[in-house]
Amino acid sequence: MNKIRFKAEEYGLGSICEPILRSVPEWFGREDALQKYIDDINTMPTYTAWDDKKLVGFFSVNHHSSTSVELHVLALHRDYHRKGMGTDFYQYIENDLKSKRFSFVQVKTLSPRANNSDYKKTYDFYIKQGFHLLEDSDYMWGEETPCAQLIKCI
Repeated sequence: MNKIRFKAEEYGLGSICEPILRSVPEWFGREDALQKYIDDINTMPTYTAWDDKKLVGFFSVNHHSSTSVELHVLALHRDYHRKGMGTDFYQYIENDLKSKRFSFVQVKTLSPRANNSDYKKTYDFYIKQGFHLLEDSDYMWGEETPCAQLIKCI
């Protein structure tokens, strides 16, 4: 693995991010949802991570207000999991958001109540980054997919 390079926000990256989503079907295995995420990536500012000239990860953010952003859809290629890159990439993004005077970052993920080991790793990642559980509910996505909404003051 070469030194990973992070790039600031760009738009219209749905098609180049699609292979990253497809590399992790345990998180993005529903075709209808995957296509919606690709559409969202095209319209949202997206940070990218590169290993030489190969895209290996991305974070698309939704700017909710002048003080708050949401990490809307993100993924790292399977080959780059569990190597510390996610933490480094998130820190790069958080530093950029701070420089733009955002105060809060939020993210939604499947609640640990769903007993899904893959999403438990996701939840644990955010807790490790300093996020706090704001709400754990069934009403956002339904009883079959309880939603954990996490927030961090930056």
